[in-house]
Formats: sequence, structure tokens, C-alpha cells
Amino acid sequence: MIATRCRQISLLLFSMFISFIGFLQMFERTWGGFPARYAGILAIVAALFLVEWGLLLKFQPYASQSILPAVLLLTSTGTIMIARIDKSNGTDVAFRQLVWVCVALIMVALITVFLQDYRLLRRFSYVSMVIGLLLLLSPMVPGLGKQIGGARIWIGIGGHTMQPGEFAKLFLAFFFAAYLFDHRDQLAVGGRRLMGIQLPRMRDLGPIIVVWIASMGVLVLQHDLGTSLMFFAMFVSMLYVATGRKSWLGIGFVAFVAGTFWPSGFSRMSDTVSRHGCIPLIPRSTAWASAVRGRSSRDCSGWPPAGFLERVWDRDIRRSRRWPTPTSYTRRSARSWDWSDCWLSSSCIWSSSPPVSSRP
Repeated sequence: MIATRCRQISLLLFSMFISFIGFLQMFERTWGGFPARYAGILAIVAALFLVEWGLLLKFQPYASQSILPAVLLLTSTGTIMIARIDKSNGTDVAFRQLVWVCVALIMVALITVFLQDYRLLRRFSYVSMVIGLLLLLSPMVPGLGKQIGGARIWIGIGGHTMQPGEFAKLFLAFFFAAYLFDHRDQLAVGGRRLMGIQLPRMRDLGPIIVVWIASMGVLVLQHDLGTSLMFFAMFVSMLYVATGRKSWLGIGFVAFVAGTFWPSGFSRMSDTVSRHGCIPLIPRSTAWASAVRGRSSRDCSGWPPAGFLERVWDRDIRRSRRWPTPTSYTRRSARSWDWSDCWLSSSCIWSSSPPVSSRP
């Protein structure tokens, strides 16, 4: 028990250390120092994460403690990216983001204390489904929905805007989890076999597929491809957890590849992403198009830090000589890795590592 708790707190502290190194390196290179107000709000965020860890130990001793460090690391990664852009734009979006992180952690703490038996949510599975779909459809309502940045995923209330799809994620996740739990035996037994894969009966899987297709269709029409991919991954992973069949992972991968490289789907995806102005005009058939597109995200946002993977891509692209290398890609010379590169690499390794079980 003691060894398990020590491992849990060490994971959280290690995530805090990596996040601190990332903020420190970013502020030193872009701001010329660590701003005092960011130091204060980051200290509050760290304290709230520690409080949440203690509340989980007291009220949910068997909950997975590997999720909290992952949330901390992902949140800090996104905030660092935003803060780096804030310096060039003269905005304070990152600071407001941290304020909302504090609000979210307080709400999580309240839920941990007052909703100790999460199984109560199973009673409202279909109610959650209806609420989630209504939230997804709300940006399509004339006069209520707003199109910002090429995506119609916002609604305007007074002088404020919000994304109802963020709340729809929670309600649809409740529905998926409750439905799959109630029908896990039927889904695991399966019906017909197709190409060596045991498929479940359509009457068992039909309702959840209908809801998933409806949600994905709405998101594609709204040009919110990021959320669409998140729903797809959540759908496949929940099916795998509920049934224990690895075949669902293979089916999900095949469906993802088919949807990505289908001509109409690829064209829609490319047109949506290119609205952000981050992808150079490179022929889609070239061998290194995907590599250069991946690198372009750094040139638009200024992050990941310079030096990360550029040496490999620059060298290989220059060798291929298939098209002129854009000027933005050649303005930086090869240099040794700095702390920002190490921080990003550690984040990638951490996020790809299997979770450590916290159950004693």
C-alpha cells in the first residue's frame, strides 16, 4: 500500500517537474524571465492538483491515479503553447486558461467529494445521449451558432461565446459507457463471423452506432475534425474495454485509414486544415508531404521548440530534391538539443507509456 502511494505521488511530482521545466524554458526564451503573475497562478494550480490527489486517496482509494499526472502534463503542454503565442500577439489567453484550469479543478474536487458512487450516472444514460446530441446540434441553429476560424462550433450568448461540443463530450461519454456496460455480455458473445472476426449482433450494437454516426456527421459538417477524431477514438476504445476483443482495434484502425485516404474525405480534411494557413503548397503525392506538413505546425505556432526533428527532416528533404524547400524551413541551422527539446521528448515518452496501476 505504501509503495503504491509513493509511486502515485512520484508520478504527479514528476509531471509537475517536467511542466515547470517547460514553462521556465519557454518564459526565459520568449519573455526574458518568469512573470510574477504566472508564478502565482501556476503555484495555485499545482496546489489544487495536490489537493485533488489527497481527495482521491480519501474518497476514491481505488481510482486510477495515473490519469491525474497525464491531465497535468497535457494541460501544461497546451498552456505553454498558448503562452508562447501570447508574447507575439500581446494577449493573455494563457493566463485566462490557467484561471479556468483552477475553476475546473475546484469542480473536480467537489464531484470527488459529493459524487462518490459514479454508478448513479448509469440511470441517466439516454438522457445524457439526448443532451449530448442537442449540444452538438446547437451551433447549427440560425442566430445562435457562430462560425469562427472556419469551424461552426461556437454559440453566442450575449457578448460571450462558448463551445457546447466540449460539454457534449462528457454527456456522450456517459451514454457510451453506460450502454456498453449494460450490454457488454451481448457484445462480447457476438453474432456472425466476417473474415475471421466475431461481430456483435446488430440489435445490440445498433443504437450506439446510430448515435456515433449522428455525432460524427454533425462534427464533420461543422468542420471540427479534431473533436470528430476524439469521438472516434473514444468509441473504439470503449468497445474494446467493454468486450475485451482486440478485433475492434483492428476494425477501428481500418476505418480510420479508409476515412482518411478516401478522396472526398481527404479533400474535405485538407481544405479544413488549410484554412489555418499553416500548410505550404506541396503536392499530395510527394513522399515527404506528410513530414513537411507536420513541421509546418511548428512554424505557425512557434512550438515545438526549434531544433526538434528539424535536423532529420531538413537533411532528408534536401537529399530528395523533389521540390524547393520553403524559406521558412531553411532559416534555422542545425543545433544541439536544448531543454525545450528534452522537455517535449519527455512528454512524448510519458504520454506513450502504459499507465501504472494504482489499485492496491
